[in-house]
Amino acid sequence: MNSVLVDLKSIANGCRSHGREPDLNQALGPNHGKFSPGRRGHKVQTPNRDVLTVGFLMAGFAWTLWWNIDWQRFIKFYGISGPPYHPWIKAGFRIFFALCSLGAAIDLRRRLLEETRPYKFCWDALVVAADWFIVIVLLVKIVEWVTSKRRGKSTVSQ
Repeated sequence: MNSVLVDLKSIANGCRSHGREPDLNQALGPNHGKFSPGRRGHKVQTPNRDVLTVGFLMAGFAWTLWWNIDWQRFIKFYGISGPPYHPWIKAGFRIFFALCSLGAAIDLRRRLLEETRPYKFCWDALVVAADWFIVIVLLVKIVEWVTSKRRGKSTVSQ
């Protein structure tokens, strides 16, 4: 801590002798605040949080692809009765699911191209994505199971 204060004082004295105000960014170095909270107006992302974010975006993209492939499974979650579905409902949901996939792909691509990342980052993000996708699949299966149980009870009581 004392060495930082000495460095700050020496930079401040050097700047004042030349008629300039001290530059604290120069004193604290180029990486100060990069991975620490508190810089007002800047979105700060730690490496671990970035891995989690990219991993979640990958899982979200995979989920939206699943929507497009198995759209009849996911149309049930919107309370639409069927099948058979009216052609305009089918087209509307297919377009909606395709736009969701496109949006997820654009966001994932933007995040991946923000900066160069090491191989370990990509691997860690894939592991996070796989974990999230497993959770998503389990939740979908649980919802379908609960729904089938409720349908079974409602048909028995009628």
